[in-house]
Amino acid sequence: MSESGEALQKQQDPGDAGAARAESSLDAKYVLRSGLQSTVMDGEAVIVDLSSNAYFTLNRTATIVWQTLERNEPLSESIRDLGKEFDVSEETARLDVEALARELLASGLINKKS
Repeated sequence: MSESGEALQKQQDPGDAGAARAESSLDAKYVLRSGLQSTVMDGEAVIVDLSSNAYFTLNRTATIVWQTLERNEPLSESIRDLGKEFDVSEETARLDVEALARELLASGLINKKS
């Protein structure tokens, strides 16, 4: 997208969680992990993990994807929203969403729904 830097930034390290890299698919169902609180300020989300007191910030692109997950919609829905918001191709939006899903899984903020 038109932003620089990481989409997901962890602001406090509660210790080595040892999260494994996980493959993602836009067709997979994801759920937000329990124990998280989030809010959006100036188009960017702040997520607080109440169990570890760690917090994460999401840029505008990642916030759109996060809001899709909060509505319990498939990640594929966020592709359309990203295309409208940032005037990018479907392929670019898809690649960004897939990369973010991997980051969110690795950070333990979302889980794949069985």
